[in-house]
Amino acid sequence: MDALQAICERRSIRDFLPKTLERSTVEELVEAASFAPSAHNGQPWEFIFVEDREVLDALNEGRKYTRMLLHAPGAFIVCAKFPEKPRQPKGDGVEYFSIQDTAAAIQNLLLAAHAKGLGTCWIGDFDEDVLRELFKIPQGYAPVAVIAVGYPKYTPNARPRRPVKEILHWGTF
Repeated sequence: MDALQAICERRSIRDFLPKTLERSTVEELVEAASFAPSAHNGQPWEFIFVEDREVLDALNEGRKYTRMLLHAPGAFIVCAKFPEKPRQPKGDGVEYFSIQDTAAAIQNLLLAAHAKGLGTCWIGDFDEDVLRELFKIPQGYAPVAVIAVGYPKYTPNARPRRPVKEILHWGTF
């Protein structure tokens, strides 16, 4: 599968087969994520892989958009490290670099999973304090996403995309 095919065919998967992921597969996904670009080669991302059923179920409690965790055999808690002292003056976008870099790593992980026949769903519905406590996330790091992962029970059809003519601007907005 080439990169463009993976980009165009990847879907958010919300229902998974009850099949455990191999440790080597999890490691391959994180290795693919680690090849994302990052400002100053800071590589601010950290990945916590969770497969404990009780913990996955607990991540769903009281949340609106996390039901896929009830069936996922695993999930990544993806965190970003924030620099103690920014390299650039505030206002130069440096405060966002860690988030941007980590988001790029997450996209690599999603595409690598798809290329390996796995499904994923990027979840932004979480309580940061709960994740900090549950996974012992240290100060200076912040959870950015929860990624459900597993073998898809089915793959949904493509959803409509806005046409390029509508989203591409030449020269100015």
